[in-house]
Amino acid sequence: EFLELEVEWIVDTSGSMTGEPIAESVALVVVVTEALKNVRESLVAEGLAEEEEQPLRVGATKFSAAPKRVSELNDPLTPEKELTMVHHLSMTGGGTTETESLEMVYKGMKLRADNVLKIMIMLSDGAGDRKGVWPIVRQVEQDDQVIFLVASLANTDKGRAIIETYAQALIK
Repeated sequence: EFLELEVEWIVDTSGSMTGEPIAESVALVVVVTEALKNVRESLVAEGLAEEEEQPLRVGATKFSAAPKRVSELNDPLTPEKELTMVHHLSMTGGGTTETESLEMVYKGMKLRADNVLKIMIMLSDGAGDRKGVWPIVRQVEQDDQVIFLVASLANTDKGRAIIETYAQALIK
């Protein structure tokens, strides 16, 4: 049995992400999604996966004032899904609160099969809700079932704030 892959994007679409930060976020989502589509096509072509199988799954959730599921992990990896993700992730505005998004995505990933490599990728340009985020980050670390990556799309000061929000939760 092959190891499967789930990648969940959690993208900050608050007003501060308008312009270059959201364009860079969307570009990153597209590049990784295209790469996974190519890998899946190769697996099918080589007879290592059936056409209807989805061993590589991508989902996306955006957040500003509230989380919004943009695409489900189990939706097939099609050009339409990718366009839907690009469309919704490109719309910015509102405040920032990532806590609900992290909880929602993490709970969904944790419930899946054990033979799945699970990765959550947070894309943001500023400090998060430390009080709300820290318990979630600590739970992810303690459970040891999901890889959680955070990418800063900001200048140095804001980039440090992101690190303080997420990495400080793990310092004992």
